[in-house]
Amino acid sequence: MVKGLPFTLLSLVAGWWGIPWGPIYTIQSVYNNSRGGKDVTQSVVNSLRAQAAPLQPAPPIPTKS
Repeated sequence: MVKGLPFTLLSLVAGWWGIPWGPIYTIQSVYNNSRGGKDVTQSVVNSLRAQAAPLQPAPPIPTKS
């Protein structure tokens, strides 16, 4: 919670300006930050693994005889 405190304070100050969704998202982000944030580790790992997966080689081009 300490690492996210500056961002929570920024949301409280500037997040309300985005009408009509600003107040809703501000309340949601402050609530999530106060509970420790959202763990996105598994999503990041899955994304990195998908990018690192070896590409299958293209099939050979048939030659005309």
